[in-house]
Amino acid sequence: MTLRDDLQMRSKIDRYWEVRNHLIDLAFLERCGGKGGSVRLTEEARPSSYVEYVPRPERELYEPMCCVLRANWTKEEEFSDAVAAVTADQGSRTTGGRWTRPDILVVGVRRYAVLPQVDVEAVTFEVKTFEGANVTAVYEALAHRRRAHRAYVLVHRPTSLGTVPRLEPIEQAARGHGIGLILTDDPHDFGQWETRLPAVHVEPHPHVLDSFLHQQLPPDDEAQLRKMAARHGYLARRAAGGHRRRPHGHSVLRLGVLRR
Repeated sequence: MTLRDDLQMRSKIDRYWEVRNHLIDLAFLERCGGKGGSVRLTEEARPSSYVEYVPRPERELYEPMCCVLRANWTKEEEFSDAVAAVTADQGSRTTGGRWTRPDILVVGVRRYAVLPQVDVEAVTFEVKTFEGANVTAVYEALAHRRRAHRAYVLVHRPTSLGTVPRLEPIEQAARGHGIGLILTDDPHDFGQWETRLPAVHVEPHPHVLDSFLHQQLPPDDEAQLRKMAARHGYLARRAAGGHRRRPHGHSVLRLGVLRR
């Protein structure tokens, strides 16, 4: 070993002991039995003991949550096909006034094993950060449900925060109005999503639903929905049920009958 190598080695050793002793002073490490100055992590410093919660802006939650809803939640709901779109950012597009624009909209096509019918179901999601979650979110979701079948409040609530009493009024209000409540530790991982309350299903008027879907869905998703529903026989079955088409208008369902 050359003198240069020896000096470099001594420098590394000195640095190790300097860092080691500093971590002991900070209570991240503690001395333990053994040779050579053995140390170990203190209980407080173990990764499983504490995970720092870093707040995220609400807008950063939309895309990952929408992807999980599209890839996983729609499968759990047993939709034959579905579209999912972030509808919060539509600029100056007219969507019907205050509290009429959900953050995420999922529209699924549902078929049945025995029943001959095919249904289209619209489900809205009001996304909230932990800091931004309050009872108002329930009333926003309730406003969305006037034109959809089900509505949820979807809250990013890291488990590292432990039991949080501030969410109890939200759950109570949601239960009273039939609004669903989903809490998620990791917006990207469906395995970390917890459905605290299932949403109550209602039946909006077909014309109201039709207008809602046309106003909220981006053009590409609207076109995809029409193709999916027609592929699953929605058009033929609903037409056979006696619904009449409207002669004009840019609609998605047209009083329950999907346009071609």
